[in-house]
Amino acid sequence: MIKELTRTAIDFKVSKKLINSLKKNGESVLFTTETTLFYQGHVPIVAYLVLGGAVDLVKDKKVIKTIEANTLIGSNHLLSSLTSPYEAKAREGCQILFCDKSLLLSVDQEHLKS
Repeated sequence: MIKELTRTAIDFKVSKKLINSLKKNGESVLFTTETTLFYQGHVPIVAYLVLGGAVDLVKDKKVIKTIEANTLIGSNHLLSSLTSPYEAKAREGCQILFCDKSLLLSVDQEHLKS
């Protein structure tokens, strides 16, 4: 799974099995206002699993892509210590599960055993 999490795409859809594994130990937040998750040129401090609502990926003040539920963003940059080419903005009403590096690595170990 680490190979999957570090691939070059900024986002990718994840399976229900992986979502359930992450939800066991991750912290979920419902945003009541638009919130910047990470900035262009920065390394995200966690990866973000969109559980509901949407996140806009912005470059040079233009929305490049809208990310919807069951999509993990930022894992490749977090695990590879790469800067993000985009800013990520959670829309009002978006629910995000925060996935730190240790959570992603522990879930990877769990999936290797299955």
